[in-house]
Amino acid sequence: MGFDGRKVRMKPGERNSENLFVKYIENSESWASIPSDVKHHYEALYDSSFRMIKAALACDNISVRLTRSKLHPNAHEFRIKKNSE
Repeated sequence: MGFDGRKVRMKPGERNSENLFVKYIENSESWASIPSDVKHHYEALYDSSFRMIKAALACDNISVRLTRSKLHPNAHEFRIKKNSE
């Protein structure tokens, strides 16, 4: 769940299309029909699952980075990299 979201449709020639997505917690009330009274809990679960997966991968020397896209305001760029030992 923490690495998942709505894939961003790219324009021809744009880079990183396979790594660009909008987190499911963006507009979760309308996109995922999450009721407003549990929205905070849903967002916390989403963020904590990302942290847990990231920590598990770090045990195998794999780094994960999720940063906001400069080209698409609600989108995030996902990067995963095997670190040298």
